[in-house]
Amino acid sequence: MEKQELKLKRAGNMMLAARSFKVKVDGELIGKIDSGTEQIIDITNAKILTIEVMHYVSKPYNLEQLHSSNLSCLKIKINEFSILSFFLMCLVVLIAFILRKDGQVFNDSVMMYGAPMVLTSLYYMTFGKNKVILIKRA
Repeated sequence: MEKQELKLKRAGNMMLAARSFKVKVDGELIGKIDSGTEQIIDITNAKILTIEVMHYVSKPYNLEQLHSSNLSCLKIKINEFSILSFFLMCLVVLIAFILRKDGQVFNDSVMMYGAPMVLTSLYYMTFGKNKVILIKRA
């Protein structure tokens, strides 16, 4: 069987830019990819590709569909809404702390604007942690 290669392109972005993403094929670590870089990996006889950083893991990408097509490039992206919601939550809490009245930090307006961001952040840190790193066709 001839050797099959796959080019991975990691989009350059501000969120998690300082972190190297672990590239795993069939559960085995085969390398790391930095922000804004490309890497060519061997996918001969490989079935599943996953990308990991911190506690975030991408949904498994089925490489068998690549074996049957001529596609040889995948793009790794970040669901920026998931990371942005965390930073917005921190910003709302900071503003609430600065504008507090009579020692009361969490007033009604802070809870009204901050609660959705807190809940969204908690979702992506727990149940949605496999929706932060995305593997897409390039």
